[in-house]
Amino acid sequence: MVRNFLLTLSLLLVASLTFAQTSLTGKVSDKDTGEEMIAANIVVSKNGVFIRGETTDIDGNYKIRVDPGTYDMEISYTGYATQKITVVIASAGKLTRVDIQISS
Repeated sequence: MVRNFLLTLSLLLVASLTFAQTSLTGKVSDKDTGEEMIAANIVVSKNGVFIRGETTDIDGNYKIRVDPGTYDMEISYTGYATQKITVVIASAGKLTRVDIQISS
């Protein structure tokens, strides 16, 4: 009985860790110069519904934890054209890398 409980508990823990690691990650940079974009805004939506937003760090990197699924991303930065990326697939337990170059 205790053994079955511990087995079930450990399986649930492994499953939750797998889903917790599903993320969209990458770098936002200037298309012409390659310079990293500090504090660029990234909005993730699914079927037109806002899911999560994030701002890039000092190196232009971002990491957004999401549930597995298909998403759209919108990247904006003052003085630059907003860029939309559609059909970004986040697979369970994996980091999905999406590097983005925006132009002014």
